[in-house]
Amino acid sequence: TYTISGLCPDTKSVDVNVHPTPIVNLGEDKTVCEGTTVDIDAGGGFASYKWNPDGQSTQIINVDKSGTYTVTVTDNFGCTAYDNKTITVLPYADATITTTKLDYCQYEQNIQFQTIQENGEWFGNAIDENGIFNPQNAGVGKHTITYTISGLCPDTKSVDVNVIEVPIITVIETLCAPNLKTYEIEFTASIGNVSSSAGTIVGNTIINIPADTDITITVDNNSCTATLMVDAPDCSCPFIQVPTNPNNPSICKGSPTPNLTVEVPSGYTANWF
Repeated sequence: TYTISGLCPDTKSVDVNVHPTPIVNLGEDKTVCEGTTVDIDAGGGFASYKWNPDGQSTQIINVDKSGTYTVTVTDNFGCTAYDNKTITVLPYADATITTTKLDYCQYEQNIQFQTIQENGEWFGNAIDENGIFNPQNAGVGKHTITYTISGLCPDTKSVDVNVIEVPIITVIETLCAPNLKTYEIEFTASIGNVSSSAGTIVGNTIINIPADTDITITVDNNSCTATLMVDAPDCSCPFIQVPTNPNNPSICKGSPTPNLTVEVPSGYTANWF
């Protein structure tokens, strides 16, 4: 109401409507992993919407980038309100195992595995919390090693490790040839390909090794090797005693032949003629 007093007064009135300020609530700030789309909803019932920084005019916007998003809403009476929400987009962890050598001989120890990011956890047979792998403890065969980085945006990677058996060489017998110029070796190898520094390999025997020649036997199993040094046996002529008992006897015709004896080393026989 407005009144002017005096000799010729006047009064006028108008009705004023006070409308409540609109309420808009975008909710709490949010952190998501890369590749995730976030819907930000300003709520319904408003006459118009204006978003910053994208300038969109919809009730809901979809965002996949970090930033603070602000909306200004206007109701049917022209009253406005605003709210904002911060979206943080984080990259995923990278648990890639960068160690490229994945074949190990069974007696190797303390292999340090490498990764792109640290502070992850290791899982698998014979690998410790620091990423040190022990092939000897793991044993022969294939083993899966896993590395996991936990958190809001985790990652897990695995590799297969192959532990290769190291051959075992055993010499069964060393024997001089009848001509005493060469000797041969009978052996066994648990696995792998056999080579010798001298002689010829025939099955599980190395023949035609020159007398007085020491040799090295090598067995290779996918680059895991074992070697064995073998000393040459003594292939010199043995000393054989002359027959005795009796010595150069004389007998009468028709008498029984006396017993003759000879001593020879072990492994030799005497032929009488």
